Amino acid sequence: PLQPEALRAHATQARPHGLRFLEARGYHELFRERDSALDLRTFDPAPYAGLAERLAAGGITIRSLAELVDDPERDHKVYELYWRLMRDVPGREDDQPPPLERWRADYLGDPHLRSEAYLVALDGTAYVGQTALRELADGAALYNELTGVLPVYRRRGIALALKLRGIRYAQAVGCPTIVTASEEHNRPMLDLNARLGFV
Repeated sequence: PLQPEALRAHATQARPHGLRFLEARGYHELFRERDSALDLRTFDPAPYAGLAERLAAGGITIRSLAELVDDPERDHKVYELYWRLMRDVPGREDDQPPPLERWRADYLGDPHLRSEAYLVALDGTAYVGQTALRELADGAALYNELTGVLPVYRRRGIALALKLRGIRYAQAVGCPTIVTASEEHNRPMLDLNARLGFV
């Protein structure tokens, strides 16, 4: 009755019967993600000393969603940034954004999403990059959500700085592990995660 153009389902390689079930019903693979984890007990931040200061000298700062509460346009700017970045994720180019109010309620309103760890890179008042940490249901780890930077701001270390600030947050709250998933053809993000020690 909703007349959708497509149906999307998720399956995991660890359960091949799920893949077979979907394929038998006409589903085809759109994208494949690779899980990885970072052990924060052995993470060494020393190689990245001074990165945040260098970015700040060039006008780029990082603030959490909680720190941006004074910006009356915060939620709209975060929404616009999130969906611009999602269009660059392989396999997600055709995702249609829900209305702002529904996204605010479902995504920003999720109690597992930590506003102190939803991090935004700013150039002045413009939102140019983001990453976010969400508490997993078992509480044993934090999940690193979408990390991305607008195209004109890439290759400056902003995504790396966002990830590092997220790592510092996780360490400060005593979390031993950050987990994430990256599309297997998203080479820049896979390389960045590997550089930080995600395995």
